[in-house]
Amino acid sequence: MRRLSPIVILCLIAAARPAASQSVLPSSFAGWNAAEAPVVVPSAGFDQVLGPDAAIFREYFLKSLERRAYTQGGQTTLSIDPKILNSNDGSNEWLMYDLTRIAWAKGDFFKNYPDEKEYRHSLKEEAAALRMVAEAAAKDLKSGKIKALEPSLAMLVKLNEDGFLEAYVLFAHPDQGIARDYAAYRKDNREKLRRYWLEVVIGRS
Repeated sequence: MRRLSPIVILCLIAAARPAASQSVLPSSFAGWNAAEAPVVVPSAGFDQVLGPDAAIFREYFLKSLERRAYTQGGQTTLSIDPKILNSNDGSNEWLMYDLTRIAWAKGDFFKNYPDEKEYRHSLKEEAAALRMVAEAAAKDLKSGKIKALEPSLAMLVKLNEDGFLEAYVLFAHPDQGIARDYAAYRKDNREKLRRYWLEVVIGRS
């Protein structure tokens, strides 16, 4: 469902265009900068780029696609699985999860935990990443851009709306780094954790 690997961003182009026309993909966005000039791939090259999905894209009269690599800070390559670009169930919003976690690893962690010297996966990071996904998915649903969310996203949106994201992370998806934040969160949110168990864990069982 989520993928981050050293490929490139792909933009699907439904009509032919002059070679000298302006690039569809931007030179930069949200702190990411293009690492190379865009490359337009004609339909004859779809098999190499899209693999077994190439026939599906040709069926919908796509004439070409544009690809471009992006980096942040000259070190990280952002990649998007082309299969999520035309998502109709909100799955494309999982890109926000990857972007948020990359930002935390590159600096946001130390802004939120100034007393710690080494990066670790934290409760605040995981909750922030999931919240970005939930809010983006909820916005698309409300605007009518998508008609229905895939089940895991629908659950995530509900958890966020009910204020239970942190509790969900602590109890359903903890790791060693996240577990270190349990005591501090519990100290100030004991009632919310209790409600999570009553309303979500027990209530749905």
